[in-house]
Amino acid sequence: MTGRQTVSGAENGYTVFRGLEDAGVPGRKLAAALGVTPSTYSKWRSGHMRIPASRLVLLTLVLAERLETLETAPRRTDPRFMAHLKTLRRSLDYQESLNRKLAPEDVQEGSRLFRRWWMNNNADQVSVASNKDMAVGELSL
Repeated sequence: MTGRQTVSGAENGYTVFRGLEDAGVPGRKLAAALGVTPSTYSKWRSGHMRIPASRLVLLTLVLAERLETLETAPRRTDPRFMAHLKTLRRSLDYQESLNRKLAPEDVQEGSRLFRRWWMNNNADQVSVASNKDMAVGELSL
């Protein structure tokens, strides 16, 4: 396989979309971060349109960051919160297992996109941009 792979949301991406939703990350903000319309994001999520694999990697890493933030917050004794974390962890673990099948070029590009997002994470707005074809978007989490 070569780079620029696409993945069906229904087959491989749904888990990450559900995990991000469960983590409280709004789809509209993710769409803006990915430089796509909310309609495109919705089509990716529902599997009606294939998502570029590099963007799937980016979303997976955003979910991992959100989960880590929740896990390292002051421990809560609420069993519902702990169950919520467990559900998010399962979503992330499953998505990561699916991502292992992606082309290395797509994983590298997704990682680059995530690093850009991460570098700007302390700002109110987070910008994500691809070296080649991804539009600049903003995401405040």
